[in-house]
Amino acid sequence: MSFNCEVCNSNSSGIHFGASVCRACSAFFRRSVSRNQEYSCRRNGDCKMGTEQGIMCKKCRFVKCETIGMKKDSVQKHRDIYGKRLPIFQPISLPTPFLNQIGGMYKKLELDRIEVYQSYEPPRYVNYKQNIEILLREFYLISDWIYNSFIGYAALPTDQKDVLIRHFYFQFLNLESGFRSSQRRRNDVWFLPSGDFIDCVNLESFFHDPDEIQPISSEEAVRLFSPSFESYHRNVSIPMITDHVDFMEFLALVTLILFPTEIFSPLHRRYRIETSVESLSS
Repeated sequence: MSFNCEVCNSNSSGIHFGASVCRACSAFFRRSVSRNQEYSCRRNGDCKMGTEQGIMCKKCRFVKCETIGMKKDSVQKHRDIYGKRLPIFQPISLPTPFLNQIGGMYKKLELDRIEVYQSYEPPRYVNYKQNIEILLREFYLISDWIYNSFIGYAALPTDQKDVLIRHFYFQFLNLESGFRSSQRRRNDVWFLPSGDFIDCVNLESFFHDPDEIQPISSEEAVRLFSPSFESYHRNVSIPMITDHVDFMEFLALVTLILFPTEIFSPLHRRYRIETSVESLSS
């Protein structure tokens, strides 16, 4: 019998810190307590959570963790137990404090991923439904990583942070997959954050769902979405493999896609409008 996570309603991986939750919520609670994080909610504590309802803010997520009985004192006693997966980060000497901070936090992101995905041993080929589950978990992990890695991002108003993370999220996943391809010199698979793969040689397997009737056939899905995979290979994985992109260059590219110039023009324009309205009303 399978159980749902009492926080987010996804599949539970067992009892963590005193409650039945998924590994993503377990990792979130552990990080929040160990780092003594304090959160706020812009919806006055009225966020909804669940795979069909959307994503709640960190404040409401943490409150829900405490409400269902997750114990803070268990975190101090808890020892991280990691699976056999190894992070792609290899310790190196970074030349600047800025990149050193990002690289150090990226290492922590990889360790958090090991804890979240350790139940999936060994790495496997996944279909589109399994990929969606991974992407939902990743949103929280990457959001936390960006918040703790980039001081400039953390200092922004909440609405501006939302604009940046939504613009950044999928671009980062594609870039990271290209970096993994560059490290492994492989272009036949699409590497996922969990360590799993999308079989790019046999895309029909990715679009096949053995459990439910699909609205379109796997063959039709391949014809519809194969241009996106071809674009990824042409613009991301092949150039990164060809240029032997290293970890330093990867971090620099991450920074560029998080703070693109085309995003800041509308944000700056919006700030000027809001400032003008406040001046008129005062």
